[in-house]
Order: sequence, then structure tokens, then C-alpha cells
Amino acid sequence: MKNAKGQEVRWVLPEDWFAWAKEKLSPERYAEIEAWYKNRREQHKPKATVIGEVTSTSRAVVPAEMITDPWTGQPKVFTEEEKAKFELGNIGWSPESRERVASYECQICNRLFREHSALEFKDCMARITAPTHRIYPKGARAKKENVAHCKCRICSRLFGDHSRQEYDACVNADMKRHKLKQENLVYVKCEICGRQFGNHSSQEYEACVDQIIENSV
Repeated sequence: MKNAKGQEVRWVLPEDWFAWAKEKLSPERYAEIEAWYKNRREQHKPKATVIGEVTSTSRAVVPAEMITDPWTGQPKVFTEEEKAKFELGNIGWSPESRERVASYECQICNRLFREHSALEFKDCMARITAPTHRIYPKGARAKKENVAHCKCRICSRLFGDHSRQEYDACVNADMKRHKLKQENLVYVKCEICGRQFGNHSSQEYEACVDQIIENSV
């Protein structure tokens, strides 16, 4: 992949980091990190869920000096804000994804995406995607027979041992217990009251999202 300057760049993979670490770290430290990484990979293997969420796998933490910024072609220098957001672990928009839109004009502020700060990019993308964003759409949850072998987080029984009514009740309870964060849905229109979630009080948000979950069966 080439960046806006025509330079070849690619996202750093875990194996790249380990090759770098093997040269830079002591054998004892390298072995310690490698063992930790393998253990984390084992603990965070993707598991089937009942509401279609994807369980992410563990990723190696990447030193900032190994990440090439596709917009400048230079080693990425993280601000404190970016360190907190990305945790230097490939979280958020990858350089490849950012590169694909870097030369495009933003529909919100009419600047190129490469001219956005991290916060501006996140805010504008939230505004762009909000009109087509629906939370908990009807019919999107997993079918009971497809997750029969999975353990329910509400009653601790296998879903195969639930009646249809019990399954729907437990899935609703699980979704309400693990709601999407309101700050990530500021520009999304609520299908219950027609207002943006950013204009809801915390109590209104809870009530509306609970009703959306009930309607999603």
C-alpha cells in the first residue's frame, strides 16, 4: 500500500513486533513477553455471542517508533491523547483504513480527512454514519438453535436448555446490562422519540434504549 506521497507503507503485524523485540530486548524479557502474549491469545479466543458482537483477539503492543504514519510517511509520534485512545495496540482506525480516505473531502466540514485531528476525524465520521446507524435492529440477534451450546450470562444455563420465552428474556436482559455507550451515539437518531441520543438525559437514554431492545425481538 502507498500513502499520499507514494511511499510504500503497511500496518505493523505482531510478528513484526516480535522480530523487532528479539533484537532489542534481552532474551529473558523477550521470553516473558512472548509467554504473556500467547497466554492472552489463548484467553481471548473469539467466542460465540447472542447479539452478534465480535470478541476481539489480543494484539501485540506496538512501539510508536515502528508505526509509519501514512499521511506523512514518517514514524508515527503519538500524543498523550492518542496513546490513551489507541493504547499503542492497533486499536481504532488502522493506517490502511485512514489512508483509503485521507485524500477525500469530508462531507461535514469540507476539508480533506488528512487535515483532521484525531478528535475531528472521529466526530465527523460519527456525523456521517449517524443517519444509517440503527442500534439493536429487529431480527439481528442470533437464533437460539445457533447458540444452543453457549452459556447464558444471565442465568448460567446453556441456551439449548431455555424455552423461547426464556431465551428472549435473557437476551434482552443481557443487552440491557451491556448497553452501548451514549457518548458513542451522540448523532444517532432515536427510533423511539425521534431525537438524537446526544439530546437525551441519562434517564431518557436508558428508557429509550430499553424500549428499543424490547422491540428488537
